[in-house]
Amino acid sequence: MRAYFCFHYQPDIWRVNQIRSHWLSFPGSEAAGFWDPDTWEERAENGDAATMALIDTGLNHTQLTFVLIGTNTFKRRWVRYELLQSLARGNAIVGIHINSLPDIKGNTLPLGENPLDYVGFYVDRQNFRVDLHEWANEWKRCGETAIENLTLPIENTDGARLSHFFKTYDWVNDNGTQNMSTWVDEAVSLVSRESQNS
Repeated sequence: MRAYFCFHYQPDIWRVNQIRSHWLSFPGSEAAGFWDPDTWEERAENGDAATMALIDTGLNHTQLTFVLIGTNTFKRRWVRYELLQSLARGNAIVGIHINSLPDIKGNTLPLGENPLDYVGFYVDRQNFRVDLHEWANEWKRCGETAIENLTLPIENTDGARLSHFFKTYDWVNDNGTQNMSTWVDEAVSLVSRESQNS
């Protein structure tokens, strides 16, 4: 399975690489969403459309998105974009707190806020669509982005944060080295079940 990783590059890359390496140890696993800082900088210089295109291309052929949560990941504009685009594509999403994982110097940090609390959707039943929203002191619709077929159980809700559906774990305290495959199976099962029902 091909998974997209979204994260805050600095200062989290060392922790992120530990988790990515573990994912790649599973047979048939692939990782996307890793670019060096120069690539990000070049795209940023070319404007938002170039950055969006980079992310959209990275998400191609993925079925799963990991959001690796450090101290300020929830504030990152492009992490939010990656999560919303993952939802729009029908990816399963798994949140993993990484600050309890010791860094290269052996230091840990308090857990960061969950980015899945800051992105969500609103069901517009009158127009038969699902609009993507993000929290920035209030809920705001994300441009013209809408989803026709959302692969989540939404029949009893008019909208929700992504954290309502997708679980978040702590890599150390929830024993990610042993349980990562179970986390993935649960998230994939959630979206697969809804895809079959649509």
